[in-house]
Amino acid sequence: MKKRLLSLALCLALCLGLLPVGVLAEEIVPGEDSNTDYVASVTTSGGESTTSYTSLDDALDAAKDGDTVKLLGDAKITKWRSLTAAITLDLNGKTITTQPKAELYIRAQVIVQDNSTGKNGGMAGTDLLNVQEKGDLIIQSGTFDGKITINVGKLTIEGGIFKQEVDLRGGDSDSVFFSGGTFANIWYPNSSGSFLDLLAAGYAFYDNDGKLVNVAEITGMNLNNVRIWPHQHTFTNGACACGYTCPHTLVDANGACEVCKKQFAASVTAGEDVTYYDTFGSALSYATRNDGCTLKLLADVTGTTVMINNPFIFDLNGHSVDTLSVDAKATIKDSGTTKGRIGKVTVFNEKVTDLTLGSLLEEGYAFKYGNGYWANDSYLQTTEGSFVTVEKAPIQSVNVYAKDKNNQKILTIAYGATGEVTLVSSCNLSETSGENLSCAWYKLTDDTAIPPLEGAAGTSYKLPADLPAGTYTYRVTFTSDGYSKSAEITITVTPISLVGATVTVSNLTYNGNPQEPTVTVKLGDETLSRDNDYTVQVAKQTDAGSYTLTISGNGNYTGTKTVEWKILPKTIANPTIEVGSGGIYDKTAKTPSVVVKDDGTTIPDSEY
Repeated sequence: MKKRLLSLALCLALCLGLLPVGVLAEEIVPGEDSNTDYVASVTTSGGESTTSYTSLDDALDAAKDGDTVKLLGDAKITKWRSLTAAITLDLNGKTITTQPKAELYIRAQVIVQDNSTGKNGGMAGTDLLNVQEKGDLIIQSGTFDGKITINVGKLTIEGGIFKQEVDLRGGDSDSVFFSGGTFANIWYPNSSGSFLDLLAAGYAFYDNDGKLVNVAEITGMNLNNVRIWPHQHTFTNGACACGYTCPHTLVDANGACEVCKKQFAASVTAGEDVTYYDTFGSALSYATRNDGCTLKLLADVTGTTVMINNPFIFDLNGHSVDTLSVDAKATIKDSGTTKGRIGKVTVFNEKVTDLTLGSLLEEGYAFKYGNGYWANDSYLQTTEGSFVTVEKAPIQSVNVYAKDKNNQKILTIAYGATGEVTLVSSCNLSETSGENLSCAWYKLTDDTAIPPLEGAAGTSYKLPADLPAGTYTYRVTFTSDGYSKSAEITITVTPISLVGATVTVSNLTYNGNPQEPTVTVKLGDETLSRDNDYTVQVAKQTDAGSYTLTISGNGNYTGTKTVEWKILPKTIANPTIEVGSGGIYDKTAKTPSVVVKDDGTTIPDSEY
């Protein structure tokens, strides 16, 4: 029996020896059954087990994602380490002292809090916590007598007392979030930022006497002896005493900011950025330097002439202007429900030669007088003493095109085929247009419309068959409810080439005088007219021989053609020879004079 009991005891000893050491340390509560001085415990994320440690270093090393490390007594951190597990560090009214070079590098989400009743836990040392890559440090409470630093990552402070510097060298508005805490010194070296960047919405900085601190007036990198409390902005002229300036992202139709109630005169939109201006002059100055932006009125402009010298959009937005002067390709519109009035509009077209009243407006809009009449789009100014508004016109758009006999759209046609071309027009009416629609055609000459055009009836017009070579501009004008809108088309008639022409030249017979041939040019069955349809470059010739001349197209014809022509030798039909006396015999040789004549006409010696 004794041997059996001894065997059982040996087996039990062997089994206990095989168990992990952690099994022997689980859920040990100090003071209950031992005199061991535990300084920290680690509770798993689900709360299934708690293990106590006599060294905070060991507890931190053992903690895994989701675990809570809780102080059970004052503790020391004796070595530098990176916290790569997402844990909660509960100070529990106790103090952690970091030894030199024993700073904690935060590389995961770490929550530091003090859940004790007195909230008198904390950390002390030279360097306490340093947020590094992937780090997300959240401090909720505690007293920290040592440096807190962020290099990268995120830092959130919801409460606590910070007796030494909080170093924000790697922080900005996207990585630092403060909604509580008392600070001896905050160092924020971001040259492009403001201490306002650090605050969560609804909070502000106060001094130790409880007075609101205007951090917008802080020009250095240090903010000393402040605390963060809840705060509701109170605005004066768009700014709060805490230093916050309203961004004016919500402005009502009357030009008042819905947040700070500040009244604006105008806004300018450039890309996705909207800027609000106290005065119209400052808004116009900005718009003048930024082509393509939109200047939108938020109040009437009176007592001055609005000068638009650059191509931007000018939106009345239901507000009125006394006088408007434009010398650039700007766009005038009115997005307001109630239309704003313009006392007079004047266009100067020295810089932009085709600038008119109509070219200032969006397609489908026009200036309308207060008496119901429409301003003429082609004019350069509205009538003195009668205001205009920007209204949707009865005719939205007018289109015109040319088609040939095959119904193909064209802009160029050869001479002689213009009778096969028809100009076709159409218009797009607005929902306010009446039924009294009419259409008229004009042929422009020196920018002047000369009606009527023969054969122009309805919305189409057939070109004359004999339209000479050249460039022609036609205008079609539709009229409805007293409003007219036009469209123009330019047709080019090209000359016909003489390459295929038949050139006939009559050869000549020598007559002793300079002469040139008679030329006949035919293209198909048509005989062309010299000096009208073509010109002849030829030099008169006297002697028999072969020569060339050049035909050059003119007017409705183009191209050149070179042909040969001849002067044929003359045939002597009735010659007579007259031989004169050689003189009196004097023993020397004599040569008589000889005269050759043909039909009584003397032939020069050089010709025989």
